[in-house]
Amino acid sequence: LQTAQQILVSEDLVPAGVQGLILGQMSRFPRHRILPKAVRPYSYNGGGLRLPDGTLAWPPSTLGRALQVLAPQPQEHALVIGVQAGGAAGLRAAAGLEVTLFDPQPERARLVRKALGRVELDGYDPEKIRAARKWEDVRAAGPFDCILVQGAVAEGPGDWTDRLAQEGGRLVAPEGL
Repeated sequence: LQTAQQILVSEDLVPAGVQGLILGQMSRFPRHRILPKAVRPYSYNGGGLRLPDGTLAWPPSTLGRALQVLAPQPQEHALVIGVQAGGAAGLRAAAGLEVTLFDPQPERARLVRKALGRVELDGYDPEKIRAARKWEDVRAAGPFDCILVQGAVAEGPGDWTDRLAQEGGRLVAPEGL
């Protein structure tokens, strides 16, 4: 798997422009440990993954570019909306951020939080990751220095931007939100 991860880095992430701290984190984060068993053999393929529940997890290069734009810093508080397979949350916790997960399907956020507890990585603390069961929990957990929206959403809660820190807060979402 380590060779597959190195190939992903050199043939997918680097050509996509992922660099610096984000590239370093993605090159050592054990993605295969957080994915459901049915898709683990494809952990380091460059494309997106259809998860067993039908969710489409972003390709690593898309996630890497989104994280670069977000520019999270250690000790910040991040919100990940639409948790997919958990890679974004795991990478943020590995970088020293406090992370709150929110997904319209609360059970998915709970399962991802549990899977992230299996990761063993220097400097990684799964206790920095919390799963919010409802939007009211997100409101109580904020404000957030950065928010990453993963996946397609027709319309977000009207107060997304109110959840951002007043100074320097950043939100990254797919085009078309």
